[in-house]
Amino acid sequence: MEFTEQFAHQQDNNDPLKGFRDKFIIPKHNGTDAVYFCGNSLGLQPKNLGGIFRLN
Repeated sequence: MEFTEQFAHQQDNNDPLKGFRDKFIIPKHNGTDAVYFCGNSLGLQPKNLGGIFRLN
């Protein structure tokens, strides 16, 4: 098996969890999605969390 860019895209397209990325707010850097690493964080903010805060 050869690990090419084409193989990586194929694996991404076949990933049953790929839709979960759309459920989070991805920070931007210079107009593109940033790689998000933070050891003191709870992770990326879910997009639906804002509604929960407004209810309380």
